Amino acid sequence: MDSLQIIKEHPNFLVVFKPPGLAVHATVDKKREKLLDIVKSLNTNEEIKLLHRLDVATSGLVLLSRNSEAHEILRILWEEQKVEKIYHAKVWGSPKKDTGQWQDFVKEGREKGRDKMMVVKSGGKKAMSEYKVLKKDSTQTLLEIKLITGRKHQIRLQCASRGFPIVGDKLYGKEDNEKEMKLSCVQLSFDYEGDHLSIKV
Repeated sequence: MDSLQIIKEHPNFLVVFKPPGLAVHATVDKKREKLLDIVKSLNTNEEIKLLHRLDVATSGLVLLSRNSEAHEILRILWEEQKVEKIYHAKVWGSPKKDTGQWQDFVKEGREKGRDKMMVVKSGGKKAMSEYKVLKKDSTQTLLEIKLITGRKHQIRLQCASRGFPIVGDKLYGKEDNEKEMKLSCVQLSFDYEGDHLSIKV
């Protein structure tokens, strides 16, 4: 697939750029093309495994291990929240402040016949993000968002629940003519084998 790009090739892991619309792994549609299968087809003699996921509509960097030893090391880094994840999101409207932190409790629910994440007052899991405004005009704002936690649909929900949904978000956003959701993982940073790696796109 032409739009799937290898951003970093390390002996023990790969970082690839996932285009919007490409599923990371198996979905209900068994015939749908998957990022994991594409990467495996390019590295047939390796034990390729995913370390995390991105929504189908989200683009950006995806980290995959190339052997079981590396997978275990990277999995622990991810679980201990030692991988810094930076996203860019174009939203309708703008936050009141140019920098800040969002903290919510979220859980899965259902609204108008569709499964969604929801902000709740009790019984949910903590979701935290930090943001800053990169640029804005009269209708839209480009945000840089650092995930502190990694809940399902976290950025999409936190933006929408505050009144500035992501452009092109068909689940949490407003009706618009955008074909693609404007949310992308643009940077992954972590320490590996004594080096601090910061992989950007």
